[in-house]
Amino acid sequence: QEIELQLGIGMAAAAIDGYSSRESTQAFIRATELQASPSFHGSAFAALWGRWSSSSSGADRPGARLLARQMIRQARRSGDPVYIQQSRFAYGVCLFWEGRFAAARSHLEFVRQSYRREQHARHIAEFGEDAGVTSAMYLSWTLWFLGDTERAIKRCTQGIKLAQTVAHSFSEAYAHTCAAFLYCRMRLPETALEHANCARRLADTHGYALWQIGSEVTRGWAMAQLGQNEGIAHIEPCVAAVREVMLGGLLSTLGPLLESNLILGHVTAAQEAYAEACAAQAMTQDHHLDA
Repeated sequence: QEIELQLGIGMAAAAIDGYSSRESTQAFIRATELQASPSFHGSAFAALWGRWSSSSSGADRPGARLLARQMIRQARRSGDPVYIQQSRFAYGVCLFWEGRFAAARSHLEFVRQSYRREQHARHIAEFGEDAGVTSAMYLSWTLWFLGDTERAIKRCTQGIKLAQTVAHSFSEAYAHTCAAFLYCRMRLPETALEHANCARRLADTHGYALWQIGSEVTRGWAMAQLGQNEGIAHIEPCVAAVREVMLGGLLSTLGPLLESNLILGHVTAAQEAYAEACAAQAMTQDHHLDA
């Protein structure tokens, strides 16, 4: 019974406080420790998923990759399509952060093609998020880095529509936040701002700290691109906050801060943000922005 309770605590804390928050991490570690049987069962896989999401969102990229591989092995032994989708998504995400975009695309495309909408309830109950939505959003980022802008926009739109169709607020906030980052990379500030505002409304309504941060980062970037100096004030507090809830996203926060200072002519501040971004890159082993 405690395993199920710890899994529930872990998923709730991840949604409210961030994937790598202390309470979420401790709950998933405890759930793993409580596993008494070496044979496969669902709660063991869910606990492993929780540990992966914490490691991937923190600074332990190599550990996250090992956990993702372990999930793939367990999922294949089980033959369960939902576990296979979640494990392939996890591995694809690891490859994305490593900057291995072509390999990441293969895993994320598999999830997109094998996902079925009737599986939504299980994804939410066991993992707190819908792999159909999350894979679409990461795939949109991956396709953009590979230069396939048309398909990137298509997958992004599909992810948002799916989140709205299944009416899951966390997935919808997730999708709009990812969309805002995509359009930031595409240098479309008005569209980025539109999605950032949607994400912020959902995050404020439901208390999703991580999506509050993500929406503020992208909103601040968009404002700066539109020549508004106050955009910097939206991003700077997020740099400190992301260290508490998702250290692995530090570089993704510093990048927009660097660009915003640069576009507004704050050269010294831009140089400082660049130096900090290089340090964050080394610390978190995040290579998706190397180029």
